[in-house]
Amino acid sequence: MSPNFSCIQSLEENSKDIYLETTTVLLKLIENVIQNPTNPKFRRIRLANPTVANKLLSAIGAMECLFEVGFQEGEDYLVLPNETSIESLTNFRNEVLQRKKVFLQQLESQTSGPTSYSSLQSVSTSSDHSAPLPPSPPRHQPLLPSSPPGGRAPVQTNVKPPFFQRMSHFYMHVLQYEDKALQQKALSLIPVKELEGKAECRMRSMQQAMKKDSKAGKTSDSAQEVDATDILLVQLLDWFKNSFFKWVDKPPCVTCQGPTTHIANTMEDGLRVEVYRCGVCTATTRFHRYNDAGKLLETKCGRCGEWANCFTLLCRAMGWDARFIVDEGDHVWTEVQLKETVIQSA
Repeated sequence: MSPNFSCIQSLEENSKDIYLETTTVLLKLIENVIQNPTNPKFRRIRLANPTVANKLLSAIGAMECLFEVGFQEGEDYLVLPNETSIESLTNFRNEVLQRKKVFLQQLESQTSGPTSYSSLQSVSTSSDHSAPLPPSPPRHQPLLPSSPPGGRAPVQTNVKPPFFQRMSHFYMHVLQYEDKALQQKALSLIPVKELEGKAECRMRSMQQAMKKDSKAGKTSDSAQEVDATDILLVQLLDWFKNSFFKWVDKPPCVTCQGPTTHIANTMEDGLRVEVYRCGVCTATTRFHRYNDAGKLLETKCGRCGEWANCFTLLCRAMGWDARFIVDEGDHVWTEVQLKETVIQSA
């Protein structure tokens, strides 16, 4: 019995034309991997590719399908791990094909009126595979090869993906902060009791200062009710900045701890990696730019991207409303909503 891919039903919420286009693209992407399981270029989908940006990102359920079959988020593309089951991909392909076949048969029988997807809800893909499936695309016709015939890839320098694609990328990115298991892992690393104690001492100090000012007849903008949560957030930020997370401009040499110079950028398993050369022993050091907030709980280092990524997770683990802010001028930060106040952590 094939597994139930809930995302496939979401595809059927699209209009007729979008549904047909989207399923065609998805089927070819999956078939490329099935027919070429050891070829890494078919396991990576560049989000800026016009076919992906125009036909998948705007379609209901399309990106969800890619994630459900195993694709993972990279810097500006999706990558399918080598351990992903080919059987699972085949089951997904067969289910999409079966539902699409029923839809096309229904479409042919209609003479007028809008297309209805209601009858698709009753299609069973786990038991009825007696009808022949449409032929798979030939091996020599991949949908999204990493380079065109001739071997030269088109230059992509300074080409930004569409705005909607970037929004979709960050939308999927921030969903990791809502993972309860990940929040629990983050919370286990925070010295909550210690920070609460410091916040309480700080609050008492501020209240005493305010009472003295009040007796002296002094008033100021700071003479307002002190909120313990505001102070706790400041304590969390201070701990994060000075004890937990390490800012890294250039990583020290892994061999001799000497100073390094950036020499190149590369990719490893869908992850951007910066390569540095030591000025003392000439050894190379690789600095991985992780997007996974869970991984950053382990590495505890990086620049503003890793900083905001990790700190936003910690704020969500504390139960606060937090958001990951992206500035197109190449900067990101965390904002936390506490009552009527928005506090920014640069």
